[in-house]
Amino acid sequence: IIGEVYRDGASPGVAHGRIACVAHHWSQRADQLTDVVWHVRYDDDYRLTDAGWRIDHRALTINAIETRPVRQLRF
Repeated sequence: IIGEVYRDGASPGVAHGRIACVAHHWSQRADQLTDVVWHVRYDDDYRLTDAGWRIDHRALTINAIETRPVRQLRF
């Protein structure tokens, strides 16, 4: 997660949030290791329930996907 912003909703027990993140997905084919990087944003609506705050609706936006060769990986 690289950033998050929250705001109150129009009524009590409702809120909205925007979460930005970068996700790395390691992939190996033969001897080549690749890092597929997703730059994404979640726009969420939250609702307060008897069990606490829950995501009521989520919209995913993929801003960019890039592929990087991996030079070194420590095991």
